[in-house]
Amino acid sequence: MKAFYDQWWEKLDPALNEPIPMIIGTPVQNPVLLTSIDWWEVDCDNINFVSQAVGGPRGGAWSVQVESAGNYRVELRRWPFHTNKPIGSEGPRATITGRVIGSSI
Repeated sequence: MKAFYDQWWEKLDPALNEPIPMIIGTPVQNPVLLTSIDWWEVDCDNINFVSQAVGGPRGGAWSVQVESAGNYRVELRRWPFHTNKPIGSEGPRATITGRVIGSSI
């Protein structure tokens, strides 16, 4: 089993430092939710950094692949859309889970 795992890992290793793009512009996933956890080469998964605004990453780049040419609306929020919180408000204190539901373009 270890030999199988080592061979499998060797195949993955070269691609580990390459970004995997988020695909936008498809009718099957609209809207696309991009979060700080999706920033390339930024570790921003600590809920306390985000909710308490105590430091940590100040931004990052998203790796995206555009499937269809067109005009896109981009909305930016500090807090998840469903909370309806203003940018300067105190944020949620618990881990937030949710889902993105597609809609027609």
